[in-house]
Amino acid sequence: MLHMKCCPKCEGDVALNKDYYGYYVTCLQCGWSKDIPKNKVSSKSSHDKHSKLALAA
Repeated sequence: MLHMKCCPKCEGDVALNKDYYGYYVTCLQCGWSKDIPKNKVSSKSSHDKHSKLALAA
């Protein structure tokens, strides 16, 4: 999932990804990344086009 203009560092585009350890977001422009706690991501929000993640919290 891609969130446009959501990077707190450069205001770039942020992608939601998942790996062995869980979910994380990464900026496509500057490389900023942050782990997302398991309780912040539900199966519905990972597929919903209109969902928003709280990146600054």
